[in-house]
Amino acid sequence: FILSLLSVASLISGTCVDDKSCSFNGVCSSDDDDKCACDPGWKGEFCEALDLLPARNGSGLSNMLHESKTSTWGGNAIYSPLDNKDHMRHSVQA
Repeated sequence: FILSLLSVASLISGTCVDDKSCSFNGVCSSDDDDKCACDPGWKGEFCEALDLLPARNGSGLSNMLHESKTSTWGGNAIYSPLDNKDHMRHSVQA
């Protein structure tokens, strides 16, 4: 319960208390006024957003018609209470 209160307090104050506060996508840096230092590929106050470059128009699945043969994939995460883990089911379109 106390940990939950700390997490809520960190969201309200905009500061982190531990790496969980940084969505496990960065570290809570006490050197930087308790702000999250996000890992490469992540951004946001709590490292909650992917840091992706804008997609170039025509760079997706439509390239299957070209010589480079670009493919794509998709999937979703499924939580299993049996082993307390997330599992990902995926499919590939080539």
